[in-house]
Amino acid sequence: MNASLSTTLKNVSTSFQFVGLLHRNPAGAVDLPRMVRKEMKAMSPVEASRFLEAAKGTRQSALFNFALTTGMRPQEYLGLKWSDVDLERGSAMVQRAIVWKRPYTLSSLTNKWFKPALASERLGHSTIVLTLDTYSHVLPDMQQQAAEKIETLLFKTGS
Repeated sequence: MNASLSTTLKNVSTSFQFVGLLHRNPAGAVDLPRMVRKEMKAMSPVEASRFLEAAKGTRQSALFNFALTTGMRPQEYLGLKWSDVDLERGSAMVQRAIVWKRPYTLSSLTNKWFKPALASERLGHSTIVLTLDTYSHVLPDMQQQAAEKIETLLFKTGS
């Protein structure tokens, strides 16, 4: 049983108990196993540059560039619509995500530059807690600086 289902069952059972439909809460005795968090593995800037170089000329090249430079997870960037993208500002807002049974995560290359609040906003997360839980090993600085540094790392342009 997953945590949200367990919580829902406990809440419903508590409500039933409160109005006299149950004498005790059967869901209250259920202990869920603890979720083991695995540390995410991020590509180094050198690995990412090599990956993008190898992907040049393929149909997925633009997608890989977008994924690595934004730090979005696949379920986030694959859920984007054109209305989420502002080409003039060079930004994209995550409004929805594709839900997969097995989550995959690509980490941002911005581990030295991001501040959590900016990362949360950039990734379109509803709370900073979600961002910190998901990307605690990748903490953001200012978005423009990060974008420029990523571009420098990946494409050896600018300063």
